[in-house]
Amino acid sequence: PIFIAHGGADSSVSLDDVATLAEELETAGVTYEIGIYSGAPHAFSVFGSDAYHERADQRSWATFNVWLEEMFYSSWFYSSCGYHSPHLQKASV
Repeated sequence: PIFIAHGGADSSVSLDDVATLAEELETAGVTYEIGIYSGAPHAFSVFGSDAYHERADQRSWATFNVWLEEMFYSSWFYSSCGYHSPHLQKASV
C-alpha cells in the first residue's frame, strides 16, 4: 500500500503527474491513497523550511496516521500477509 500527500501548489510534481501515477497504480492493482492539500508547495512538511505549510502538514499527518491504522489493523492487511487475523496466526496452506 502507498500513501501520497501532495501539495496542490507543488510546481515540481504536477497534478497531471499525480493523476498519471494513480492510473498506473490502478493498472498494477496497487492499493493507494492520495491526499492533495490546497495551497501547499512541494516538500510542505519539511518543518523550518521555506516550503513548510502548517495546515497541510498537520492535516496530512493526521490523515496518514488514520491510514496507517487502517492498513495495519484491517483484516485486508493481515490476509494479504497470509494471516487469518490481527492475532498473527499464520494461515496454513
